[in-house]
Amino acid sequence: MKTKYIAYIKWIAFFAVLIALCISISKCSSYKRQYENSYREYRDTIAEYVNKYNDVYAMNNAYITDLNTLKQENKELYDEVKSLRDNPIIVTKVKTVYVLDTIVMEQELISDTVSGDFYADITYADDWNSFNGRFDGNIFNNTSKFTLNDMQFNCSLTTDLIERNGKLYFITKSDNPYLKITDMDGYLVSPEKSKVLKKTFNKPWGIMLGVGGTAGLYDGKVVLVPGVNVTVGYKILSF
Repeated sequence: MKTKYIAYIKWIAFFAVLIALCISISKCSSYKRQYENSYREYRDTIAEYVNKYNDVYAMNNAYITDLNTLKQENKELYDEVKSLRDNPIIVTKVKTVYVLDTIVMEQELISDTVSGDFYADITYADDWNSFNGRFDGNIFNNTSKFTLNDMQFNCSLTTDLIERNGKLYFITKSDNPYLKITDMDGYLVSPEKSKVLKKTFNKPWGIMLGVGGTAGLYDGKVVLVPGVNVTVGYKILSF
């Protein structure tokens, strides 16, 4: 009788583990669908992101995709990926405009009262902008022109990949207040295929749960005995 109860307990344990595995697989499939759908959302305009120091970033979704999908959704970034010699992991595009406020400059105007010619050498520099040129003309002919010889804008862009509310986003900011970010797109291209990322994050050792059974003859009858085992193993191959 005791042996019979042990057999029942083994069968109950077997089916319990089997049900748990089915539930786990079902949840994984559900998470995968949510995962894929979450990155197919499209944002027409970029949003603002403010960090804990009140720095303002431009923010947009970071899409996880493969090359075939990228070709359909963003041909420009697809062409950029195909032009690279090596395997891309992240590809982004940021559109900007440069908007200067009114700049007041006081320059010495040199003129010739006989010929009517005048000119002024113009030089300007601040923390973000610098340029020089020449303004000249003739008061009698009512003509003038401005020649810009050199112009330089100082700025840097910082782009981060963040996780927020279960989604990934690219955020970008510039240290130059005159540089405005008008649009941005970004993709992670099949990151799961990266050999470097696999080597970094995949753990070769692990604890594995095995469910199975053995069949044999007992008193002239075929008896199936379920079994559950836990092993520690080293992963040689993953797919």
